[in-house]
Amino acid sequence: MITASAIGANMGSVVWVYYNVTRNGLARPIESQENLFKIERLGLDNFSAPVIAQAPGGVLDLAAVNTDIVIVLKAWL
Repeated sequence: MITASAIGANMGSVVWVYYNVTRNGLARPIESQENLFKIERLGLDNFSAPVIAQAPGGVLDLAAVNTDIVIVLKAWL
């Protein structure tokens, strides 16, 4: 398993990835081929801006809000 922190720490880099398969009855693990992957950086254009229903005109006035604040983000694909 590759952790999210490992992905984040290597954004913009090329990483070397391989794995081993251990099977019952075999003395040694089976090694995969070595692969290089470039972990691309995400630009700000990959994310939509959050929408706050209680912020008309894009300005949230906390003094004027008397209900829960709802922030909506579009799904990131």
